[in-house]
Amino acid sequence: MSNHGDSWLLFLMVSGLTVSGSGQIDGQGPIWWENACIGTPSPGISCHAPVALQFKRCTGLRLNGLTHVNSPRVHITITTCNGVIVSNLHIIAPETSPNTDGIDISGSTDVNIRDSVIETGDDCIAIGGGSSYIKISGVMCGPGHGISIGSLGHGGTDVVENVDVHNCTMRKTLTGVRIKTYQEI
Repeated sequence: MSNHGDSWLLFLMVSGLTVSGSGQIDGQGPIWWENACIGTPSPGISCHAPVALQFKRCTGLRLNGLTHVNSPRVHITITTCNGVIVSNLHIIAPETSPNTDGIDISGSTDVNIRDSVIETGDDCIAIGGGSSYIKISGVMCGPGHGISIGSLGHGGTDVVENVDVHNCTMRKTLTGVRIKTYQEI
C-alpha cells in the first residue's frame, strides 16, 4: 500500500464522508507508465507514481458515481477503513497500463463494492491482508487480472475473512477470482 507521499488525493481519518457525483478524475497515466515501477521497489527506493485516490482510517465512507481514468498507479485504495459502500463507479485504464488496479482494499472491514465497471491493466479489485466482510456484487470486470485476494503471506501470515463475490462478470480477464500467495522456503 501507499504512504502519504505517493497519494494524489488522500482522505485520512474522516467519519461519514460521502464523495458522489458524475465527475471524472483523470490521472494522466501515460507519462507515468513510461517509467513505471513494476513489482515491489527495492528497499529504500520508493515508487513515485501516485495512487490517484486514497481513503485511510475512514468510517462510514460512501463513494458513488465518479469516473476514474488513467491513474498513474492504483486508482483507489481503501486502507484501514470500516463501513464502506462503493457504487456506480467507472474505472478505466488500458489493459497494457502497469499496476493500475481498480480498487485495492487492505486492513478494512465491512466494505461493499457494487454496480460498477472496472477496466484496467491489473486487478479489478485486490483484497489485502487484514480485510474482512468484503462484499462485491454487480461488478463488470475486464480487461484486467480479475478479482484477487492477496498477495498474502509475504514474510508471515495474513488473514482475509468473509469475502462474498457474486453476480459479477469477467470479460477479457487473466483470471476470474483468485487467491495469490507467496511461497515461503
